Formats: sequence, C-alpha cells, structure tokens
Amino acid sequence: MKIVSGIYGGRPLKTLEGKTTRPTSDKVRGAIFNMIGPYFEGGRVLDLYAGSGGLSIEAVSRGMSSAVLVERDRKAQAIVAENIQMTKEVGKISTPQNGCRKGIRTGIWGIRPHFLRPSLCQGTNRSRY
Repeated sequence: MKIVSGIYGGRPLKTLEGKTTRPTSDKVRGAIFNMIGPYFEGGRVLDLYAGSGGLSIEAVSRGMSSAVLVERDRKAQAIVAENIQMTKEVGKISTPQNGCRKGIRTGIWGIRPHFLRPSLCQGTNRSRY
C-alpha cells in the first residue's frame, strides 16, 4: 500500500498482517478523494478505526490541515505511529490516548462500519460529534 496523491504521493504505508484490520485499498482511497477532493481545503479529519492510518494520511497529503486517528488495537497503533513518522507531520496528525471519549470537531469523518464495536465509544456524548 502507498499514498496515492498529494505531498506524500507514492510513499509506502506499513500495514498490519492478519485480519484484525482491513486497510482501505489504494484504489478505493484514490476514488474517494477524487470525488470529494474538490470540496475541501484545510479542515480536520476524524478517522475512527484507523487501521494503518492510510485514509487520514491521504487526506493530509491532499490538503486537509490536520487529522485525528482513533485505533484501539495496540499493534495497529504501532503501525499508525510508524506511518505518521514517515510523513514527518507529527503536529498535524494525532492519535489521542483517550480514543473518542472526548469531543473532537472535524470536517470529514472516516468510519468503516465493518469494524463497528459498540464498546469502542460506550459512554461518549454523541451530541459532541
């Protein structure tokens, strides 16, 4: 996998082996951002179930000002951290330790329903999202 376009275009992304995460493919990420790209400039991205962080890193690569990635799997968190280091944009891309238990204001949400686990956001104040 790699970043499709933008300032990090062509750079490789590390992914987690196994079935605990299923990264969004390069082709799908490219299609998503080719459709929505003309409608955003700047803004923040919230990527729940971040996996490798590819979706958010792609968004920042294409012009979003920042991204918040939420991932519970510790092995996936390590992969996300490596991918963020690759961009050298540590200040733009964050991975909060409290997950989604605190309100975060964003412009684009990245939620992958096949990973929905009710326990991830139990007790959150949904009106803040």
